[in-house]
Amino acid sequence: MLCVTGQMIDNIQQLAIAADELRGSRVVITSSFTRARESGHDRHLSTRQTFAMLIEYAGVAFSGATLNFDGKSDGQHASFGVGLDNVVSFNVSPNGDLEITEHFGKSFERLTTVAQFK
Repeated sequence: MLCVTGQMIDNIQQLAIAADELRGSRVVITSSFTRARESGHDRHLSTRQTFAMLIEYAGVAFSGATLNFDGKSDGQHASFGVGLDNVVSFNVSPNGDLEITEHFGKSFERLTTVAQFK
């Protein structure tokens, strides 16, 4: 069972605020999943997905401990979720882009960037 600390709640709030500030933005979401965390995200040990969307909603669903991005891509519904209980770090760049790292088990890692169209 995960023990939630005050610092974790503060971090989740900061991440949620940064995500919400992307509402109305066209973004490119790139997500890389590596099978060998210590080896990084090279093409031999990881898979990568990239797609663009207009973010209509970004927020936290506490019932599932997820950060959700919902919107449209090419006129179709699009969504992307991050498991908040797996987040080990995140960074917000000066221009508002997000980089989120999640850990799953002993060796799996997902690195996600949410970057605004320039």
